[in-house]
Amino acid sequence: MAPDLTVEAVQISSPDAVCGQLSNTINITARISNIGDLRVGPGVVVGFYGDWNAVPYSGELLDGIGNALQVVLQTSLEPGDSVLVSVDYDAANNTPNLLPDSIRVAVDDASQARECNEDNNELESEVEAGQSLADLTIELGSVNLWTCPNPQVPTTVRNIGSAPATDHARRWEMGGEASSTLAQSWP
Repeated sequence: MAPDLTVEAVQISSPDAVCGQLSNTINITARISNIGDLRVGPGVVVGFYGDWNAVPYSGELLDGIGNALQVVLQTSLEPGDSVLVSVDYDAANNTPNLLPDSIRVAVDDASQARECNEDNNELESEVEAGQSLADLTIELGSVNLWTCPNPQVPTTVRNIGSAPATDHARRWEMGGEASSTLAQSWP
């Protein structure tokens, strides 16, 4: 009987970029789970590594001051429990000065927890931009009540995504118990 720490999932995104694109700054989120029989205490280190195929180079991802990018778990992890850890990484922090082609997340990176299986502590994920998608935002102006019984609401719809917006509908609902709906579709 022992704890068994594993990285069950890794998600990579660029919060400052549109859908389907990556900037030089990425957010790495990993789900760390204890699939063992016993609790593991706080202080477990989660490390982050990169592989650059074009350079070629492999090594620790670094933070803004040149230290290894790590998260230290601040609480215990009971059997069956999971925790999400997130770090931000800038491509300028490592010598290649570009995003790695893949990222490896390693839990119990300092090998301090005695586990029943030490071979499942890492998970690698490709650094991919993902699918290009439309990302619509809506800006509503003030209601013009002078046009009653058909009030007008100036509306601006913007696509801040990386793909054209097609085959979608606009729909407005005006509240109250006797609500009404106005819908419009366009290609």
